[in-house]
Amino acid sequence: GLGDVYKRQLFKVENGKAAAVLEPETTIKNGDFEEFEGNVFKGFSHDDPGKATFVDTEVKYRGRASCRMEAQTKGCARIRPVVKVRPWHLYCLKFMMKSKDLKGKPRVEVDGRDVDKRQLSYQVPPVKPTQDWTEHCILFNSWGNSVVRIDLGLWSWCVKGGTVWIDDLRIEPAGLYNVLRRPGCPVTVKGSDGTVYEEGKDYARIEDPHLAPWDARYHEPPAIKVREGSRIKEGEFLLVSYYSPLIRGEHSVSVCFSEPEVWEIIEYNLRRLKEIFHPKEYLASLDEVRLVNHCYACRSRGMTTGELMGATGRRLYEIVKKVDPDADMLIWQDMFDPFHNALRKNYYYNPGTCDKSWEGLPKDVVIATWKRKRESQEFFFKRGHRQ
Repeated sequence: GLGDVYKRQLFKVENGKAAAVLEPETTIKNGDFEEFEGNVFKGFSHDDPGKATFVDTEVKYRGRASCRMEAQTKGCARIRPVVKVRPWHLYCLKFMMKSKDLKGKPRVEVDGRDVDKRQLSYQVPPVKPTQDWTEHCILFNSWGNSVVRIDLGLWSWCVKGGTVWIDDLRIEPAGLYNVLRRPGCPVTVKGSDGTVYEEGKDYARIEDPHLAPWDARYHEPPAIKVREGSRIKEGEFLLVSYYSPLIRGEHSVSVCFSEPEVWEIIEYNLRRLKEIFHPKEYLASLDEVRLVNHCYACRSRGMTTGELMGATGRRLYEIVKKVDPDADMLIWQDMFDPFHNALRKNYYYNPGTCDKSWEGLPKDVVIATWKRKRESQEFFFKRGHRQ
């Protein structure tokens, strides 16, 4: 199952601390852009070499060359290395980037190549229109994949002009970066022989003092500190399971549908909205849900993704009626619509589909349709919903 999203990351104990280890096979070949012929870098596929992507021996961070990308009015300017990884590991993709007169922002996508080829990460590094060489970092989880493809560069619909240079492209283990500690996100530390070590006794409590789940900028992850008298030995390899949030875009993250504190916050906010605005209706922005039903809090409920989505819509409705009985609740239709996103398999980071999510919605929930299809409107009409 997916109860531990980040399964068995390999750590090694050195000088009383354990940090994540990178396996030898996980490397970006020619990530320093030193091997090339013409405008083609060895080991990479390019968009339009010599037109959109170039070998630049004049402007580089270090070494012989960098990869220069020119924004295109049509098409893209990207490089795409393929990398071997370990399944269920958290990685940090680092690179140096320089920019000039950029109109828009570059982006990075990481896709699985040997399981379901889903998108594993899409992030927008905070690149300034014009900047000198600056290090950027993109986090991704390999999920079940042992091979991933990285797309890095300029998409024509995101960038309307300008130039970027990329150099020193590499992968590092992300370790305990933004490790989450909440009831639904347990941490487990085991020895390679299966021994389960005890937090507070064998090692100090694991926390990231710089935790910022919505911030795509990289910070140094904490190490596991071995306590005096611990059963953990110097030089030992540890298998560590933990959770870290997936950032999408520039700073977008998901909340957990199953943690009680989330619902306390929602109810508090609804009460304040009623006090301030006295609305006649509330719109639940439960649409394009990108990450659900992975952590222990969700998986322990024994629900399908569709059942969990339906239960969430119903819970929102119940809180609205509790706070403001005379008001209507509207909800976006896509995650409850079999003709839109509800039956899309493995939608973004979601396991399975949201099949039968619509069965969780009470009949007097008003459906807000943003993709108007006749079959969708007929579907909700037959189920008794106003739209």
